[in-house]
Amino acid sequence: MEVIVRAGEESDVPDILRLVRNHAKEDYNFDIEENSVEKMRKEFDFFRSVVAEVDQKIIGMAIYSFTYRTWRGQGIYFDDIFVEKSYRKQGIGTQLMEFMLNDAKNVGIDRIYWMTSENNVKGRALYEKIGANIMPGKCDCNIGIKK
Repeated sequence: MEVIVRAGEESDVPDILRLVRNHAKEDYNFDIEENSVEKMRKEFDFFRSVVAEVDQKIIGMAIYSFTYRTWRGQGIYFDDIFVEKSYRKQGIGTQLMEFMLNDAKNVGIDRIYWMTSENNVKGRALYEKIGANIMPGKCDCNIGIKK
């Protein structure tokens, strides 16, 4: 099986959103209704993606964007990663992460940030494998802005 890992393109948005929705349903038991193919295409310049393909089918993805931290400067915020169940345990998640790390390095960024839940055992194992420093006690915060 040949796995091709490459930068995501706008034409990949339907498959990326399919994987995001599968991730939400499989791992968190909820549906994503706030995002759409149209919205992702409109906002494509706000994020980067990396996809994994097997036989021209996208079976994995990671999404990230540029950020700025007042204490450190430029960085990347890693938002999501997902590989279809039948392709897991084959190093594809590692390849997606390594692509993102190389992308950061190529544009002069030396730090990637993200949040993960304490019970994300498989994800944490992947992150530790690539050298991540997982800090205890962190929580993800957000606030909605009414339109």
